[in-house]
Amino acid sequence: MRGKMNINRRTMLGAAAILTASAATAAPAGAAIRKSGGGRSHGKALEKLQAYAEQHRADWGLPGMTVCVVDKEGFTGFVTSGLANIDKKVPVGPDHLFQIGSISKMFAALTLWSIFEEGKLSPETPLVDALPGLKVKDGAAIQLQHVLDHTSGLPGDAPVVSELGLWSGYAPGSHWSYSNT
Repeated sequence: MRGKMNINRRTMLGAAAILTASAATAAPAGAAIRKSGGGRSHGKALEKLQAYAEQHRADWGLPGMTVCVVDKEGFTGFVTSGLANIDKKVPVGPDHLFQIGSISKMFAALTLWSIFEEGKLSPETPLVDALPGLKVKDGAAIQLQHVLDHTSGLPGDAPVVSELGLWSGYAPGSHWSYSNT
C-alpha cells in the first residue's frame, strides 16, 4: 500500500540544506563565522545567512556547519560557522568535509525527480530498465517509485550478489520497510 507524497523542489532543497547543515552534533558556543563568495555579490543575503547559521547552530547544539549559496548561475558563496574539531579548536573551513549519511537519499531522490520532470524516466519505470546491469529477482516488478518510498521489497542492507541477484522479501509496493539498498 503506497501513498504519494507531493513535495515541491524548493521544499526538498530547503530541507536538504538544513539537514546537511545539521549533520554535525554537540556544539560549543561562540565559534567564528567566515564568509566567501564567487563572482557575484550577495553580501546582504550572506550576512542574514551568517546570522541564521549561528543561531541554528546554537539552537541545535551543533559544533560546526557550512551553508552554500547557489543561484541559477551556479555557486555564489558560503558561510561557515563553528568548529571542525572541538578538542583542538579548529574552525570549520571552506574545504571541510562533513559526513552526509542517510541525507544522501534526499539528493538521490531530488535528482531522480528532476529526471522524471524532464520525461527521461517516470516513477513507474521498472528498476531493471533504469539500471540494466543490475540483477534483481523480479526486478521488472520493482518500479523506481518503490525504491524511492521504501516499498521495493529489497532488504534494508542487502549485499550485492551478482550471480544470484538480490533477494526480494515481499511483493513490490505491498509493504514499507526502510532500506539502504
